[in-house]
Amino acid sequence: MPYLLRCALLLALLLSACTGEPDGTHENDADPGVATATTGSVDNLLLVCIDTVRADAFYSLGESSADALSPWQERALDFRRASSASSWTVPAFGSVLTGLWPSEHAAGRFDRVVAEMSVRPPPLPAADDVEFLPQAAGKQGMHTASFSASTWTNYRVISLGLLRGFDEVARYQVAAQDLLAPTMIDDLMRSFAKHRAEGGGLYLLHLMEAHDWHTRSEESLDAYLAGLDEQELAVLTAFDPSGTCRDRDSLICKRFLVYLSAIRAQREAVATLLDRLQAVNGLDDTAVVLFSDHGEEFSEHAGAARTPARREGFARSYPYEYGHGGTMYEEILHVPLLVWHPAHDGAVVDEPVSLVDIAPSVARWLDLDFAPQAWAGRHLEEALAPADDGEERVLYASGIAYGEQQVAVRRGARKAVWFAASSDSDFFDLATDPAERQPLASPDWALHFDGLLVDYLDSILAPQAPPGTFSDQQIKSLQAIGYLQNADTNGTTAPREAPGQEQGQPDKPPAEASAGP
Repeated sequence: MPYLLRCALLLALLLSACTGEPDGTHENDADPGVATATTGSVDNLLLVCIDTVRADAFYSLGESSADALSPWQERALDFRRASSASSWTVPAFGSVLTGLWPSEHAAGRFDRVVAEMSVRPPPLPAADDVEFLPQAAGKQGMHTASFSASTWTNYRVISLGLLRGFDEVARYQVAAQDLLAPTMIDDLMRSFAKHRAEGGGLYLLHLMEAHDWHTRSEESLDAYLAGLDEQELAVLTAFDPSGTCRDRDSLICKRFLVYLSAIRAQREAVATLLDRLQAVNGLDDTAVVLFSDHGEEFSEHAGAARTPARREGFARSYPYEYGHGGTMYEEILHVPLLVWHPAHDGAVVDEPVSLVDIAPSVARWLDLDFAPQAWAGRHLEEALAPADDGEERVLYASGIAYGEQQVAVRRGARKAVWFAASSDSDFFDLATDPAERQPLASPDWALHFDGLLVDYLDSILAPQAPPGTFSDQQIKSLQAIGYLQNADTNGTTAPREAPGQEQGQPDKPPAEASAGP
């Protein structure tokens, strides 16, 4: 196919947002009838998200200095080649809770193709007819609860669909370098104890330390680092994949070290949760799924042609210094994914999996009547005994919060990133260039990935609802942590801040809220 015609076709597919299902050759479709009772059934399931944790940092910290999670890690199904479905929280979480690609559930999509970080409307909510895991669990009498420090999963009026089906929603907010995880775990354990004998439950624990701690002022970073001993600093500085800390006094190094310290704290918190579940024999009838929604960049690709440039007036200097949501590099997409299940012994799993695989796995383990018509996800258990067909699975990712919209396609060590506005593509061989420094020019690769990309773009849902609306306070809060940087803050049609919402209290949105699922 001529290059210009190919570009026009791909861009037209994205802009048309057609409603057709992926065709029968879509490699990741799974049999929707397989979510039936199995010998691995459990009564309770805990989804634990450690937000913004990249896989290389998570594993390196555990290996460089054994911590409380290390022995638990040996007891887990540890999926070392897990990929996120997006570069930021809303579309990634939509995939976790639906088993669909971001193109199919629509949550977090910006209904505009632009080449730069220009003013754009708030993201779209999930499609109305997309069912979420908590909805399916609630229909079968299970208690559903979210304990979250993320605005996206703890505030109903701007959740964009991510809280569909949750009965109980507790809100928390990270302040400075405070560790909220112990308080959140206390609240979750009380709910778990109350509802365990009443039909079981589906729980979400969404920790934000690794997302927020390093975004503070330099003065705050200095104060935090001054409280760490030399042994802890030695552990943190042992992991520096891109030479971020060649200058230990630089601001980017300080952010990086605080980020790593937050991951260490989250690892300890997850170990505490598992210890407490074990103490009440909770792991006998409970599965725990630990994952991150996306990773974080620290100047690995600063100055790259495709990296969005800094804009004046942004609350933080993302993306050329640090952050997420602007690129599809592996430091963003490669995430940890571990499962503790009473029917499975610990094992390191080297097959490629995706966050879209969580929903079908949870549905199977909880015996839920939950099977979307065209599941993108596969059961994680299939990766334990993969078919020897000689061809590795195709994994997709899409959804950019800043800059030119992108779709990443990976098969084995080969990876392509397609840029919507220009219809250009970058190709990488991760076997010889794991840091993605040298994009390749390969007509053969272009032909190979074009077909896979067309399959994915053909699944894009047309917008079914207007973008979410936000109050001035909500927009400013999200801007403080890097989101909606160019959004207007006039608040003319947005819902007002819900009164009386204190940390750890259930979310009760105001009756006059005009938007949001």
